[in-house]
This record gives sequence, C-alpha cells and structure tokens, in this order.
Amino acid sequence: MAFDKNISKIMLSDIQYFKGFIRKNSHKINETNSWGLTYLMAACQAGNIDLINSLIEAGSDLDMKDRDDCTAFHYAVSGKQHTVVPLIASKGANAEKCNAQGNSLLHLAVETGCKDVVKAVLHVTENKSVQINKQNVNGDTPLLLACHRGNTEVIQQLLLYKPDVNLENKHNNTPLHWACSWGFKDIVEQLLLFGADVNKKDIYHYTPLHWACDSGHLEVVQQLLWSSKCCSKTSLTKADVNAVDSDAVTALHVACGLGYENIIKELQIPELKVNAKDIKYGNTPLHWACRSGHKQAVQQLLKSNPDVNLRNIEGNTPLHLAVLKQHYDVVALMLAQSQVELDIKNCNKMTPLLLAVSEGHLGMTHKLVLHKADIKAVDADNNNCLHLAVKKGVFHSEDETVEILDKFYNMLNLSKKERRSGTIVAMYLAYSGGHFHHKNKGDETPLDLIENPVLKQKMKTLLPSLCLLCEVNEPTVKFQPCGHTVTCKDCCLKIQRKTCPKCQQIIVEKSGFVTPKSENKEVQTPAHPSESKVLPTSRILGIKSVQLEIIKHDNPGNTEVKGFQTLRKWFTACDPEKRTLKTLRDALLEAECFEALECLPQTE
Repeated sequence: MAFDKNISKIMLSDIQYFKGFIRKNSHKINETNSWGLTYLMAACQAGNIDLINSLIEAGSDLDMKDRDDCTAFHYAVSGKQHTVVPLIASKGANAEKCNAQGNSLLHLAVETGCKDVVKAVLHVTENKSVQINKQNVNGDTPLLLACHRGNTEVIQQLLLYKPDVNLENKHNNTPLHWACSWGFKDIVEQLLLFGADVNKKDIYHYTPLHWACDSGHLEVVQQLLWSSKCCSKTSLTKADVNAVDSDAVTALHVACGLGYENIIKELQIPELKVNAKDIKYGNTPLHWACRSGHKQAVQQLLKSNPDVNLRNIEGNTPLHLAVLKQHYDVVALMLAQSQVELDIKNCNKMTPLLLAVSEGHLGMTHKLVLHKADIKAVDADNNNCLHLAVKKGVFHSEDETVEILDKFYNMLNLSKKERRSGTIVAMYLAYSGGHFHHKNKGDETPLDLIENPVLKQKMKTLLPSLCLLCEVNEPTVKFQPCGHTVTCKDCCLKIQRKTCPKCQQIIVEKSGFVTPKSENKEVQTPAHPSESKVLPTSRILGIKSVQLEIIKHDNPGNTEVKGFQTLRKWFTACDPEKRTLKTLRDALLEAECFEALECLPQTE
C-alpha cells in the first residue's frame, strides 16, 4: 500500500513529500511493485525533471526492467516526455535496449506519434543506421509502424536518416503496403520518392496495388500505376497491373469483386489481362463482378471487351453466377450484350435457365424465358426445366410477377397461395415450349414427379396427347377426312400409313405439318387437294410455268392426267443424272404430296 501511495504522489508531482521519503528510506529507492515498476520509471513517465534528478542522485538504477523488459528510458519515451530523454541519456541510461516485444526506444517514440519525442530519441541514439532499421519481434521497423499510423511528420523525420524503405516484417509487409492499405497518399508519394518497391509482395503475395484496390483508394491506385512518371528516376518501376497473389487473383479481380468502377477504369491500361483466371475457381474479373452484383463495375469492365462466355472450373459463365445470386440488373446488362451465349452449360449441364429453375428463382426464370433461353435444355440427369420446377416445390416470391401463372392455378382450381408452386411454374414452362412428357435418366416425366394423384389427373386433361406411334413427341400431322391429329412429323415420314391409326379411316390428305400452337385451328381443305400439290411439285422439279399452263389447258378438271403429264415432262426433259426416285421423292415430300409418296417404292 505504501508503494502505491508513493507512486500516486509522484504522479501528482508532490515533490516535497517524495524528497522526504527519499531522505528517510534511501534503502527503498529501487523497490518495485508486482509488475516491476520503480519510482524512477514512474517519475520518467510523469516527466518530473527535479524528482528524476533526486532519484538518480539517491541511487536509482537507470537500467532496471519491469516484467515487460521496459526501463525508465522506455517509460520516458512512452510518456511523450521529450525533455526527459536527453536528461537520462546524459546520466548514462542505455538507449539501445529493447523491451520484451523487441521494441526499441525509436519504435516506442514512433508509436506515440509525437515528432518531438522521435527527434529527441534520434538525437541521443549513437548508432542511428542500426536503430533506424531495427526490427521488433514482428519484424516491424520504426518506419513500418509510422506508415501503419499515417503520421507524415514522423515519417519525414525518419526518412532524413535514410532507412531501408523495403524492409519486410514477418508477414512480408513493407511500409508501402501499409500506406497503400490505409490510403495515406502523401506517405505513398514520399516512399516512392525514396525508392520503395512498388511490386513487393507480402505473405499472401498481395502487392501494394492489391492493397490499394482492396481498400478502395483511387488516388493511391493512380500513384502506383504512374509512379515511374511522377517520381522520375527515383522509382524502381510502375506497378504491375497483372501481378497475382497466392490464389492468382489480380488487382482487377479485387476491384471488380468490391465494385470499385472508378478503380477498374484506372486499371484498364493496354497491358491489362482482362480475362485472367484465379486458381481457386477459375473465375475471371467479370465472374467476380457478376457474382457480387456490381452493375456499374460490370458496365465499366465490359469496355475492355472481356470474353463474356468464359467458363470457370465449375463450368459457370459470368451469367450463371449473376443468375445464381439473383442480380437482376446485372443479368439484364449481360443479356443486352450480343456476344453473350444464353444456353452455355456448366459441368452439371445446367444452363442459366436450368440453374434459375433449380434454385426456385421465379423472376429470373421468367426473364430468361422472355430472352428466348432454350426451354428444352436438359441437365446431366436428362432433367428438363419442368422436372426441376416440380422437384423444387415452391419458388421464391420476388417482386417481378408472372401473370400467366394466374391462368394455370385457376385451371387447376388451386388456391392463390399455391400460385408459385413448382407445379404451376412447370405448367408455365410447358406453355412456353417445355415438354411435360420428356423422360429423365430415371425414366420419369415431370408428370410422374407430381405426388398428388388428383392434381396429376387434372394436369393430364390439360396437356396435349402424345403421338400414337412413338409415344414420345406431340402429334402435329392432321389427317383428312377424319380430322385426327395423332402422329408426329417424324413418325409420319418414317411410317407411310394409308389409314388413320386412331379410326382406321383411309387417309386422303395429310394436311400439313402443323405446329402444336396451330393444332387447334381449323385447317381449310381445298376442293381438289391432290391438284393443289401439282403446282408446287412441278416448280420444285424445275418445270417451266408456260409448260404447266399448257398441261392445265389440255387437261381441264382431270387431276390424275395433269399429274401424269407433269411427271412425264420432268422425266423427258431433266438431266439423266437427276432423273432418280430420290429427286422425285424429295420434291413430293417438300410439297407435302403424301398420297403420291405412298405410291413410290422405298428403294431405288
């Protein structure tokens, strides 16, 4: 308790009391508390010159250490007592000692940020060239600590003694790394003038340019990129804009990931490698910008004409990542680029559309459908977008609505809360051209994945039937006169039937290869269906119009004779090398003259 009382008296500058204590207790002049604090240490920290002189005269040990290996000299410096520094130096205190952290007096002086203390310490330091580059246990020099704190006046004091500006700490940080990280542009300029290595790498292989970009300091980036110009012959070089860290990340990657479009603009110099890929995921700067959702950064980067379709290790393009992260404005910007390929598949065979559906992003799905994404694309398991929609169950409720969904949940008599269910979205995708009868590798159709039997039956009544022959494709060919549309185009071409597979009625006319959307429209049958095929067939075979008019004039109303005379004219007038069944078959097929096709042999 007495010791603590005495320390309090010192801190209060009660000199008379303490001088009396010294006279009566000279044997206690070097006593300490549990930390190792002495009366002289406390007096030096308080800056009481009179008391310091009295203690030294009474026999206080100038070089005693506390538990942190700090002497009275260290206490004077930490207390910013610049007038005490020369005093105790003159009394023989050791100015070269370091504390337990390896900090010299100069380290501690720099940490105070007081230029007068720094100046005083430098003045009493004998071996200045050694002390100026002294490294503590972390490898930090006084200059590095000063750059970390951004004290320009202190740094100017240190630079007068020509320190090594490129000395690294244990993390390989140099003073320039710290100055760039904190954005101290005036300090950066001074360091460059004194020869700081602008491309020095730290333990993570970050250059000063990486740090400036990471912290968003535009003016520092400008200094580094043009240091060779602004610093004349003193600077080693300007910053390498393509330098990579331990993960092959460039400064451009960093700026793009953080959305600093102004810094991106500065980095866009001729030697910039705009398509550089990182090691971890193989992402380009454009991947980073799209993944982070920085529209302005993407917009600026596109001015360097990056490859917008490059795939990363997972096969994802920048568009994949923007879709995955639901960055609508970035997706819209990317879709506006003519070079963007909308249906590139990643390593799981997922297109951006399939990815949007699998993640349950309704608005993103709708946006991609509107931009004509391949609705029939399938993933590695042969799932189409309808499979993925049904499997997802519920889609995210985003701001963008798809009014067409109302139609389907009303048709299925579902509640409004089920509007964004996977089944309803699958119906919407089917309406947009998706295939509800497509089978995945598990031999399942999207319809098979619907667990509710009542809902499944309702949907079957709404879906188009399948071709009666292949049971895979939707029927598109309409037979006359029965009017049934029960086979697909492929089956109709492969299997030359004379009767309708549904009603067995003789087929007079196959009235066109209609699309599913036109299937419900009435097909107008001409009065003379066979005759309607004569003219296009004749033209395809190369018969002149004047010759056709002669045949029509000579054989009014007799379709069979007209057809025969037309074929005879072709047979006698054409090049013998082209006078083949294949030529005739191709012409009849192109003119959709199926009844004539059935009369031809299948082989030459």
